[in-house]
Amino acid sequence: YRGDVIITQGSLRITGDTVWIHYDDSHSITKAISVGKPAKFRQLPDGNQDYTTADAERMEYHADQDLILLLGNARYGEGKDKISAPRIVYDSRRGRVKAGAQPGDGQSVESAAGESDKSDRVRITITPKKK
Repeated sequence: YRGDVIITQGSLRITGDTVWIHYDDSHSITKAISVGKPAKFRQLPDGNQDYTTADAERMEYHADQDLILLLGNARYGEGKDKISAPRIVYDSRRGRVKAGAQPGDGQSVESAAGESDKSDRVRITITPKKK
């Protein structure tokens, strides 16, 4: 699908410029791939008041595992807590987030010029909870 594409399932919402949908033999969605400038994700987890949000150049939703894979300038947020990295995996079933460099990126600490490679850096902002 092309254009301003929106996918919704319950409180889950994924938007993008182009979306590919993969189905299994029983016509159930197994995977949705969204690309955009950026592709966006939003979900209100059970029992939460704050939305979980994310965006990236490419986003893959693996329905059978409840996984969201964010690739390229990936950003994830839960309330005021934020994570940015080249690659983020969000496991909505377990409420876990894993961030790092994209596979095959070399993951070097120093660039050829001797400066730190900021493109592979993971940035995390955690806001203290109110007492």
